[in-house]
Amino acid sequence: TDIFSDLFGFETRGRTRGGKRKSGSDIRKDIEIDFFESVNGVKKTIEIERKESCITCNGSGLKPGTKKKVCTTCGGHGKVRQSQGFFTIVTTCPKCNGAGEVPEQVCPDCKGSGVQNKKRKIEIKIPAGIESGSYFKLENEGNEGSPGYKGDLYVVVHIKEHKFFKRQDDDVIINLPITLSQAVLGAEIEIPTIYGMEKIKIPPGIQNGEVITLRGKGFQRRHSASKGAMHIVVNVEIPKNINQKLKEIFLKLNQIETENDYEEVKNFNKIKENLKKGENNNG
Repeated sequence: TDIFSDLFGFETRGRTRGGKRKSGSDIRKDIEIDFFESVNGVKKTIEIERKESCITCNGSGLKPGTKKKVCTTCGGHGKVRQSQGFFTIVTTCPKCNGAGEVPEQVCPDCKGSGVQNKKRKIEIKIPAGIESGSYFKLENEGNEGSPGYKGDLYVVVHIKEHKFFKRQDDDVIINLPITLSQAVLGAEIEIPTIYGMEKIKIPPGIQNGEVITLRGKGFQRRHSASKGAMHIVVNVEIPKNINQKLKEIFLKLNQIETENDYEEVKNFNKIKENLKKGENNNG
């Protein structure tokens, strides 16, 4: 087995199809696309190198004007027998590779292999919503074995990560920083989505880490007309350096606010007082 077998469960070795006809091996091609190309889908032209039938000998491996002769190693059987003590082992003939025949003279261009390496450009269509690591198969675009019998091409798609948008399945996640006053009073904010700008409302009293969800603003789902969601994680930013005017406002706020204005603070203080009473009783 190899990396193809491990990833996709298929073999890259040539496959025999009907008698002595042999399919060529499969090819893997890795490509990288941008984040927004995965959002909208994109057409790409890729270049591969593959084995194709030699045009000089038409894939026969023979020098033009010559023919094949019976393999002298196996006597035309394609198999050789080796005796080891009481046992006889039958293996494929190493000279003719099981064909039973060998060229009288090999083709000067392909050296008897019947194939030559050729470069080929192929246009592929990558669907919207494709995930990184996804692959698709292009039949008969792989290496050629016997003339006309090609393997397949497997294109594996990798997607560049975006600095702002993060993908989770078919959903998109962003972090939205807001000011302290926006968190307390609420606000209307314009944010970027993968489909353009969108206005959202921040409800008054929103807490740090709360999530606002926009349905239908995620990735296109495969085999479905629907899209995933966009999850906006709110990050209430506390200023580290404030000017004198803001400092005076916060000092005034500190004087007039009470724990009743903060539910979590009030609950914490209750727990703290109960724990203190417990310590005093134990003492």
